[in-house]
Amino acid sequence: METPDWIRDAPCRGKAQFMWYPPMEAKDPNQWYEMGRVVCATCPVWEPCLKVGQDEKWGMFGGLTPKERKKPSTAHGKWEDYRRGCRCGKCWLAHEERMLSEPIDPDLLPNQGDPEYDEPSRMLFDIL
Repeated sequence: METPDWIRDAPCRGKAQFMWYPPMEAKDPNQWYEMGRVVCATCPVWEPCLKVGQDEKWGMFGGLTPKERKKPSTAHGKWEDYRRGCRCGKCWLAHEERMLSEPIDPDLLPNQGDPEYDEPSRMLFDIL
């Protein structure tokens, strides 16, 4: 399978996968997903990423976890709700504002092959 062109613009390219695929033994995968969400929030290629992961059972795609990708949004006013399909004014505005915020510097993220963090909150502290 050929790598899609949009991948070259993804800030997660070449970065440690545990931010998008929490360790199987993780007690709370959402803590791990929060690290990926920081990167995905301002990603310029979130749409094709989300489309690729639409039917995936594991991992974060387009800033959404597997559970978030399956259920439509029931809340309003968060950028994640917009990506889940809500196109109300509140969700659209939240998404637009988030996309205009300063993206995380990919150089601050661990690369593939770097040692894994034992505690996800420690990594958030390091990158924020």
